Amino acid sequence: SYRTLKLTCRIFGMSEKYFENNICSYVSKEAIVCCEDEILIEDRLKKPFYFIDRKEYDNYLLEKAKEVGAKFIENVKIVQVNAKKGKIIDNKGNEYGADFIIGADGVNSAVRKCFPDKLFDRTKWNENLAITLKASIPNKKENDEFPTIFHFGLVRLGYSWVFPNENSINFGVTGLNYNKGNFEYALSKELELFNVNKDEVNVLTHPIPYGYYIEHPIYEKVLLVGDAGGYVDPLFG
Repeated sequence: SYRTLKLTCRIFGMSEKYFENNICSYVSKEAIVCCEDEILIEDRLKKPFYFIDRKEYDNYLLEKAKEVGAKFIENVKIVQVNAKKGKIIDNKGNEYGADFIIGADGVNSAVRKCFPDKLFDRTKWNENLAITLKASIPNKKENDEFPTIFHFGLVRLGYSWVFPNENSINFGVTGLNYNKGNFEYALSKELELFNVNKDEVNVLTHPIPYGYYIEHPIYEKVLLVGDAGGYVDPLFG
C-alpha cells in the first residue's frame, strides 16, 4: 500500500521513485472488489498498490541490516531458547548469547516455544490460525495493466485475491481453517477468470495468525514481534 511505501522510504531514507524503480516489481492502478458473483467496486486508484518479489525484498532488508553491523548466520535452525539467560542453541550445537532475543521468526516461531502457558494460550492460538492457499501463473502480457482483485463471500471470515506481478499473476485464498473444502472452491473460482484449471497449477499452503495475539509479548529476555506473536493484520498486512 502507499502507506507502507511511505513508511519504508522514511525508515531507509530513500525516495519513492527509488522504491518504484528498484524494489517494486509491479504497480497496479485499478482495484476490483467482489462479493460472491457481484462486483461492488471497480475503480482507478488515487494511490496504487505496489507489488514486490519477497525473495528480492527480504534480501534487500537483510543487506540493510548487515550494513549497520548485523551478523548473519546461514543454514542453521534454532532448537532451544533459554529466555532467562538470553541464550540460543542451534542444530549444530552453537550457542549464542544476547541482552535481548527478538523472536521475528513467523507463525511457526521456534522462539515462541519458550513462552509459558500463563502468557500464551496455545489452544486459542491454534483455533485462530488461518489456512492460506496460493498459486501463480506466468504473466504473459507484461505490458498490460492488471487490476488488483479482492473477492469476498466464497469463504467465511476470509477472502480470496488476484495479485499481479511483473512475471506472474498470483492467486490466493485465506480464512479460518474450519472452511475446509471451500478453500479449493474459492481458489478455483479465481483461476477460472484466466481460464486456468486448479489441477494445472502448483498450490502452496501455509498458516497465518488470524485473530488471536499474545497480549504480553515479553518473557524474561525474549520479545516477540510480527507473526510470531500474531500482530500482523491478516487483511491489510
